[in-house]
Amino acid sequence: MPDAPQVPLAPRPQSKFITSLAWTGLIGGVFCLVSGLFQWTMTEPFAEQGFIDIVAQLKKYAMLSIVGSIPMIWVSWGLLIRKEWGRKGMIALIVFAVIAHFAMIPMLQASFALAGDLPADSIPGMIIGMLKWMTYGGLALATLVMIWLGRKLTTQEIKNEFS
Repeated sequence: MPDAPQVPLAPRPQSKFITSLAWTGLIGGVFCLVSGLFQWTMTEPFAEQGFIDIVAQLKKYAMLSIVGSIPMIWVSWGLLIRKEWGRKGMIALIVFAVIAHFAMIPMLQASFALAGDLPADSIPGMIIGMLKWMTYGGLALATLVMIWLGRKLTTQEIKNEFS
């Protein structure tokens, strides 16, 4: 008795949301990697002129950029090829980013405090006030977008795309 013909499985859905998020992460991760490497190499002229403190700071930021870009590239690739570890990794990176956003608040407050007590009706005071609103507003907006992305990645519709 011949075997019944196998019915091909329907392909998994592939939303534009996941594809867009993955490509954004890949491009952003590669950009951070390249800019971190560039920043690392561009510190030599400062070191030769004796700006050791500045070089140390620049190299620290460059290393953070390089090290931070690697998981982003890896997780974004997993997301693009619809692997479950890519989805879970992206959620973990989003949770980390949201926590980092809250951790930035005291640092931002300290930075704005360095401006001193400027009169609110002076031009420098108005500029600092505007910068505070823009900085905290941008941070709040970025945090809300991150929370929305993380929530969207946990929906059943999105989970169905991954193996």
